[in-house]
Amino acid sequence: MPSGWAGGLTSMLDVAAIEKHLGEDAGLVGPIRALTSVSSTNDIAWAWAAAGCAEGAAFFAEEQVLGRGRFGRTWACPRGGGLLLSLVLRPADPAITPVHLTAMASLAAAEAVERAAGLTTAIRWPNDVTVAGRKMAGVLVERRGAAASTACVVGVGLNVNVAVTDFPVELRETATSLLAVAGRLFEREAVAAELLRRL
Repeated sequence: MPSGWAGGLTSMLDVAAIEKHLGEDAGLVGPIRALTSVSSTNDIAWAWAAAGCAEGAAFFAEEQVLGRGRFGRTWACPRGGGLLLSLVLRPADPAITPVHLTAMASLAAAEAVERAAGLTTAIRWPNDVTVAGRKMAGVLVERRGAAASTACVVGVGLNVNVAVTDFPVELRETATSLLAVAGRLFEREAVAAELLRRL
């Protein structure tokens, strides 16, 4: 049984397990933090970026109470049912913009789903990963400040062990998860490692 699932209740992501799944690729990622309930993982990542954290610092949360998407939309995922990740990047090339990072992160999320679950994905450009026409993951890249040298935060929300009935009623026809499509539970730490590796 996946370590992220215990008697029908989710448990906290295990950072050591994520690092173990990453193996030799762990060096590509900065410190990984697993948090409980936050306003937004992007907000947490920005606080750490402002304090000078290393590039590649990764912040997961079990729940976001103010999770956001593009154009002020919200991102809803039941507590402990998905991966809510924000990653701090400091692109050395000023030509790399949030638009580029959004495309790359969307590709990374799609590849992670395909590798972790063997599913066929599509991207609804610029930032939604879909399976069979339903949204499984979304990407939000933010840069604060005009200088090209400033940090960027890459936010990714990925529905993992979410049953269709756990989605808000208004999303049940348009959203999906690894569980809903594959019909089985997934170890979230393994999926998290694959997502970090692809990013």
